[in-house]
Amino acid sequence: MAKKKFVGITIILSLFLAVLSAGGFLLLRKDKVRWEKLTSLTDRFASKCVPDRSYYTTEPEIKLICIADVSKDSSAPQPSSIDVVIVDRKESNVAQVQASFQGPRTLVPIPISNFPIGDYSAVAIFRDSNGNHLSKSTARFQKLPPAPSTEVKIDYDNEVILVDGKPFFPLGYLIVGRTWSQELMEKISSGGFNCLVRWQNLYGKRPIESLPEIVESLDRAYAAGIKVFEAPFAFGPDFYPTRNAGDLPTDKGGKIRQAILDSIRTPMQLWKDHPAIIGYYGLDEPEPDLYFFTRQIYDRLKTHDPYRLVYATNWQPWEEVSYEVYDVLGRQSYWMPLSNTYPNSTLEVSQPSVQMRMLAERFHRPFIGTPQACWREEVRKITPQEMRCSYYLPIIHGAKGLLVFWYNDEEMHPVEWKAATKIAKELGQLAPILLKKSPPQMIVSSLSNRSENNAAPVPNRPIDILPDFKPIENITTSKVEVPVIQALAKNISDGEIIIVSNSKGTPYHAVFNLSTIVKNTEIRDFFNPSKQYKPNGTTFTDSLEGYAVRVYHIKKSKRTDEDEPVRMSINASPINDLTEHVAISTSQNLLLNASFEEATYFGKPDAWFVNPWTDNPSVNTRIDKCLVKGDAVDGEYAVRSGWWESWENRTFFQVGKQDFSKDYVFSIYLKADRLNVPFTLYFEKPSVQGHRAPETPTVSKKIVVGTEWKRYVLPVPLKEKGLTGEHIFQVSVQANGVCNVLADCAQLEVGLQPTPFKRDTYRATPIDKEYLPTPP
Repeated sequence: MAKKKFVGITIILSLFLAVLSAGGFLLLRKDKVRWEKLTSLTDRFASKCVPDRSYYTTEPEIKLICIADVSKDSSAPQPSSIDVVIVDRKESNVAQVQASFQGPRTLVPIPISNFPIGDYSAVAIFRDSNGNHLSKSTARFQKLPPAPSTEVKIDYDNEVILVDGKPFFPLGYLIVGRTWSQELMEKISSGGFNCLVRWQNLYGKRPIESLPEIVESLDRAYAAGIKVFEAPFAFGPDFYPTRNAGDLPTDKGGKIRQAILDSIRTPMQLWKDHPAIIGYYGLDEPEPDLYFFTRQIYDRLKTHDPYRLVYATNWQPWEEVSYEVYDVLGRQSYWMPLSNTYPNSTLEVSQPSVQMRMLAERFHRPFIGTPQACWREEVRKITPQEMRCSYYLPIIHGAKGLLVFWYNDEEMHPVEWKAATKIAKELGQLAPILLKKSPPQMIVSSLSNRSENNAAPVPNRPIDILPDFKPIENITTSKVEVPVIQALAKNISDGEIIIVSNSKGTPYHAVFNLSTIVKNTEIRDFFNPSKQYKPNGTTFTDSLEGYAVRVYHIKKSKRTDEDEPVRMSINASPINDLTEHVAISTSQNLLLNASFEEATYFGKPDAWFVNPWTDNPSVNTRIDKCLVKGDAVDGEYAVRSGWWESWENRTFFQVGKQDFSKDYVFSIYLKADRLNVPFTLYFEKPSVQGHRAPETPTVSKKIVVGTEWKRYVLPVPLKEKGLTGEHIFQVSVQANGVCNVLADCAQLEVGLQPTPFKRDTYRATPIDKEYLPTPP
């Protein structure tokens, strides 16, 4: 009897060891911890698995993306097969498949047609040829009933947005506004754009009564073929009595947070099934310490509408956990021409895009580029060339959409709109190509002289655009070298395209050495096929003007091997030398364009801001109508503004850094449309939406302006304050009553006594003739 018992125990133990070596499938029970212990013996390499969709409805199968960081060393363990187990929420085994290992990235199809609605986990186990466990990873996925309206998903395999199963390249604007007019919808649609985001942060109150107007806007958008990311916040009670962003982190008891979460319900019930909506704009520019609250918002939105996306943008590097609380991330990459605050515009655009590409590749999500259309802290508006460069740089680094920040639909100048629509129509042609997975490639940029013999030097820290599973350290803070000439290669049916941007304002002679160029290869301009480039062996050359963008169509070529790089040689420039010239005054007058004669865009003087934070500019403060010709103290032009009682309505100039150990004097000529209008002259630190830093002193003077030109003077005695170092400050003029005012001949100089006005040497940047309006 004892012998039989011993034999029985031996058999049971043998079965246990067999199951253990096989990965523990037979022990897959509700006891998850026990199973985990069995299958997590020792991972010989890192692995992960990702479903190919963010959720499933009517798809017949899931394609599980199984990724293994396998060493190329022949002595290292090599996987031969992948076992996949699907478990439901109760951790019961509902499916099990085996697939052969196809390389570092293997797609394993799993039928799910018969799966009930619910949440599932997929466990992928990599095994060697003897069935030994090498690595294990887990992924979750969800099956939902078909949506009552639009289904919007993420294709994790190709890292794109799917709208009703079709890849979608969002191209449009983040725009403020309770309602969007029919005129605006037609303008957006005819301009080649397909998407709008109703930008609304938490600190702006919108009454419940405005909901029907917003639904009408959604109806107009749908009729015009415009997809919308809607803003679900700030309806109902004013839970921000101070309208201060600082209230949220110090929200004791969570009353503000709870009010925000509760305010989501009413609008979501009204519009969650609207066919125009593809997603919702989440918490704007979230700080890292608000992660838990951001998670609550995401969960609340998904509870009301699991079929749409949650999206937001940020001005600072995203944390890696952000992809847990957003489906799609946007990164603000604002171009600030000649700005003291951002002296390197193309680096400010490129570095965020590189960071976002790294995050997108790691989490298999798309990212959306967020350039800007509005005019804020720059010395002047961006030119069409700069705009095109700023739109294409995120594309080159892998953006699967562009949503441009446009604070107010009144703000865009006709020249800007003409440039924007031209770019939109180009990107509309490129979108089907951009939405496809990029081929393996290595983009190499290095220095050379003008000799084509040096077109392919040894790479110097190449920019590797090949999707890489290996962990990238410090994604949120890492600085990647950005070459002057940046590029992306994409395969098309008859060859490939190379998208190239000169990221500097200086013209360059560029030499391209492409291993895919063979005999009889044709190289043409993608948008202008009549323009050809003659290959010389595997090279061709082009002269790239400042901030030029090219899209080369290279026929009869195909990029298939990661060892075949695109090599770009440029004529003698350091790889990271993108810094542009910062506009500063070299004359006695520290203000640029202080008599308003120079305008890069007609009607708007460079270096001066008129009512920059006004939601509804009056007709005489629109950016293309604020210059007055013929009534000026100096030259031909004066600047005109409309005023009413609000801090927002100042005409000011951001001077930049000046030595605070000196005394200054500000003077300006003013003329109002009526007598005895009270005004205030200011010298202060720049403000952002009303929030000023207290450490910088404000010097002000109250004056009374009449109907004749008169010079007004504000002494700024800083020397006596004992301050040291350089500080950024601005001078401004504010009316304290309703009026129209003309201003001319502003001057800021060292000392306390003004000298006679003298025009500075600033000159506007010329605009290409193709963008200029037709003369009347």
